[in-house]
Amino acid sequence: MGTHYDTLGVSESASEQEIKKAFKKLAMQHHPDKGGDSGKFQQINEAYDSIKTPEKRQQYDQMRKFGPGPQFQRGQPFGFDIFEQFEDMFGGPGARWQQRRPRKNRDMSITVPVTLEEAFHGIKKQISVQLGSGRRQIVDLDIPAGVNNGMTLNYKGLGDDQLKGLAPGDLQVRLQINRHPHFERKGNDLYTAKQINAFEAMMGTKIMVKTLSGKTVRASVMPGTQPGTFIRLPNEGMPIVKAKNKGHLFIRIDISIPSNLTQEQKDIIAKYFK
Repeated sequence: MGTHYDTLGVSESASEQEIKKAFKKLAMQHHPDKGGDSGKFQQINEAYDSIKTPEKRQQYDQMRKFGPGPQFQRGQPFGFDIFEQFEDMFGGPGARWQQRRPRKNRDMSITVPVTLEEAFHGIKKQISVQLGSGRRQIVDLDIPAGVNNGMTLNYKGLGDDQLKGLAPGDLQVRLQINRHPHFERKGNDLYTAKQINAFEAMMGTKIMVKTLSGKTVRASVMPGTQPGTFIRLPNEGMPIVKAKNKGHLFIRIDISIPSNLTQEQKDIIAKYFK
């Protein structure tokens, strides 16, 4: 398996600036929002995160050379801090053993695209995630109805597993809701548009509107309706997460003006407005 240096396309003696420059170039090239592969993008991020600072780079190089076990470092001739061991055993200053948290691998963050229909109904889907060890892991996502753009779901123990002997990190899944061709979302409300002609606007009419849920509802356009008027359909918007009610659906009325009237029609209109 290649190293993080190989992933970024730099030598092991590359400077911090060269590593940063290589990361920016690859991140732009493989970003999912620009059609790139999300797995490759995640791999590039993980590689850069592991060697972006001198401290992290030293830790990574030592792990490659000696493995993830204890290292014989300066100031620790026995591979551990002997004073820390005494504090652990006898409750030294600060009783450090009481405060220490169990170590684990780092958490991972990925972005998953979701359609507006999937966000409306909720969905269960499988994704493949490449971990820091190079292993691919299948994750079952359970996305509830009504999720918002940018909402993050946390899956414990499904994150990075690169350091053997430590518990896996968590997997944080950020949801990116795609734009819809017919509906716009604002909070829990949905907005759409319906076109009628000028005569329907003057006289009033009935319109049929297909909602995001798939059903068709009938709405009334009042006589004298002006362009840009909104009709509100209660409880036809997005579901509210962990609630039984929904937002509203707002229909903007657009009015088309006919340009090919017959002379007879023009005479009728002229007579009406005299």
